[in-house]
Amino acid sequence: MATIHKKILTFYLHGEQRRVEMNGDAGFYYKIDGVLRLGLRDYRHRTLQSFADFVLADNKNRGRKYRVGKISKYVLNDMKRQGIKLESKEVVIFDETVRKYVTHPKRLKGAAINLRKMVKAERAVKHPKNVYQDMMEENKLAYICTRGYSPKKCVKVVIDVNYHYKGKVMNKIVSIGIIDPKKMDVLDRNGNRRYRKIK
Repeated sequence: MATIHKKILTFYLHGEQRRVEMNGDAGFYYKIDGVLRLGLRDYRHRTLQSFADFVLADNKNRGRKYRVGKISKYVLNDMKRQGIKLESKEVVIFDETVRKYVTHPKRLKGAAINLRKMVKAERAVKHPKNVYQDMMEENKLAYICTRGYSPKKCVKVVIDVNYHYKGKVMNKIVSIGIIDPKKMDVLDRNGNRRYRKIK
């Protein structure tokens, strides 16, 4: 039986000390300009926050992804009744999606996820208060978590279903926003709802 070695990488992000935990011998340490860094082999993260911290410390898009959760059977069956068969339950986020929120213009307005609160986005996927289908882009789902972000605001995670990547099919998180949940029920100028409530 192989011995599992646990390694801890400590670094600073926005002036705050962060610790990233790695299980196994999937990584390696190296130095750049005297700074200790962790190599980029297959890295297993326990939380989305850990993955985000790791991506931000490296500061490059390398096609890495983290499995955030899976789409429930209830939502799968609902989408199937709408004529959209999901080929995978898996919900993932790529490093490029995390990194875009470092300089995203919506951050100044408080409408984008705080990178120190990525746990809220993971909770929205795993334990959503509501789930909607975007009727303007029917291959997209919106997962809403209304608890614990800020007063009168909630996390909105948008998922692109049946996303193809290197011969595999998955459901990709494309955006994480902060919204007033009442906006999910707003009608357009024709009196139609953009979002169809599934749950």
